[in-house]
Amino acid sequence: MEEFKDGEHFLPENEVAAILKISQGTVRRALNDLAAEGLLKRRPGIGTVIQKMRAKDSLQQVSVVVPDYSSGFIAECLDYIGAHANRVGAQLLFQHTHQGEQLQKVCRQIRFAANEGGVILLGNTPSVVAELYRSLSERGYLMVNIDTLAHGYFGHYVGVANESGIEQGMRHLVD
Repeated sequence: MEEFKDGEHFLPENEVAAILKISQGTVRRALNDLAAEGLLKRRPGIGTVIQKMRAKDSLQQVSVVVPDYSSGFIAECLDYIGAHANRVGAQLLFQHTHQGEQLQKVCRQIRFAANEGGVILLGNTPSVVAELYRSLSERGYLMVNIDTLAHGYFGHYVGVANESGIEQGMRHLVD
């Protein structure tokens, strides 16, 4: 892959098959495997494009799934997430889980490849977190769940333990 440049078009499947004297189906499977590894990007109607590997800590896209933007807590979190995404050069995308939106629709709206970014679940209900975790982890997405401890969620979690947080708040008021 060293002789190819990032963003350069790769040979069409039929040309690769002819050069290597193998079936086009075998070439297609191999190219799909390379795309799954992040070395190629397959674009129907456009062709196959070289995509050089990026550093593991380099996010290209971050999808934030939130129930509501009007919450002060959510707004402050989004400010921090946006600032960090900007620092690392990642595009920030938003999906809503409010007003009864179907979770499969939310999942379909996440269109970038799993190796191109990650998903932040922010302030959703436990049932929404569990369902999105099941659906998105099956597709290979890395996720971080913020602020909702959910049964059935086995991914990364960041939040405050409610009982100890309340105890500390009450202790502060009493003192």
